[in-house]
Amino acid sequence: MAVHRFGLGEPSLEPVGRDALGWLLSQIGPADTQRGDASTGSTQALRLYAALVPGQNQARRASPGAAAPMAGVAEAAEAGPAPGGRSGDAVLVTRLRDTQATDVRARLVTAATTARPFAERMALFWANHFTVSMAKASARGIVGAFEREAVRPHVAGRFETLLQVAVTHPGMLRYLDNDLSAGPDSLLVQRLARRARGGERTPRVSGLNENLAREVLELHTLGAGAGCTQVDMTEFAAVLTGWRVALADPEPATRFDPAWHQGGPQSILGRLYPDGAEALTLVLRDLAAHPATAHHICTKLARHLVADVPPAAQVAVDGTLGTDHGSGGDAFVLGGAVRGGRVLADWPGLAKAQRFEGRDLRITTPTCAPCSAPCWPSTCACRAPRSTPRCYRARPACRRCRC
Repeated sequence: MAVHRFGLGEPSLEPVGRDALGWLLSQIGPADTQRGDASTGSTQALRLYAALVPGQNQARRASPGAAAPMAGVAEAAEAGPAPGGRSGDAVLVTRLRDTQATDVRARLVTAATTARPFAERMALFWANHFTVSMAKASARGIVGAFEREAVRPHVAGRFETLLQVAVTHPGMLRYLDNDLSAGPDSLLVQRLARRARGGERTPRVSGLNENLAREVLELHTLGAGAGCTQVDMTEFAAVLTGWRVALADPEPATRFDPAWHQGGPQSILGRLYPDGAEALTLVLRDLAAHPATAHHICTKLARHLVADVPPAAQVAVDGTLGTDHGSGGDAFVLGGAVRGGRVLADWPGLAKAQRFEGRDLRITTPTCAPCSAPCWPSTCACRAPRSTPRCYRARPACRRCRC
């Protein structure tokens, strides 16, 4: 049962032997390096795509009604070489397709030959959870790099770390158009408006794009129906402005550009976050520790490994109400035990005596004396000191913003 429920199927049960639990525990950790020739990193993929941009623009001008930005270039490649040899764009498109095919082949070969199918199963789960698809032209060539760089090293670590890395990866920023999102009051928009008033033809900027904000809130963390409002979506989209991918010089591949950022503090789920690049780290940290996130993630894990309709009590009891105790940040809350002192659990059920306060996985983070719960920071997101450094449950309001 362990081989099929937690793994990918085995040609032989010999590796499992009589100790299925030990077989699973031995696999916990970062996913293996993919087998095969897939080695294209984000920087290489972005440079390859950047070389196609001039051809895309030319095709778009020639066929304004083209269905996709790469349509004209792709059709030219499929039509065969031009007299005298292949065009530069056709060669680049072929290289891009070869990269995609190599990435797909590496994923399949790794899944078929791995000696750690449980770890590979979790890598596939998290790659699906943080979806970046090659179906979108702007993400082609970078999907494999996203899985290798953002997902596979973090499948058994803290969910907060996985979330931070996935959301700021250039593959995610391009797939959900965040690198085209500009604050309505940003320096860039103001500068373009001045140039347009002077009669100058300016690049088209789409303005504030909520794709990534909505995906993070409703799919990656809290889940749909968790109480997010449209205001929360818009404010989070403002926090995300400025996080872009520079195709011309993709080192580093992801960077924060203040000229595109919507300045000023933003309020999300009732909490105020400061202006600037630091705000995104703070928002993602709080979303990772939110009880709704724990419930959403545990429900998906139970569906993936147990049943399409997991028992409600199982999801509600096994750690999903306990993020205020500090254990909700661990991505791995199942499978027996997590090595290294993270979480100790007898999944899929814990006896009540084994649960902290009868409902939560036991905490493994530093605690404060008043309530034996992890301490809340003594400073607010706006950097003003709180009135008294007390524990999470009795945290006082910030003197400046009253959050």
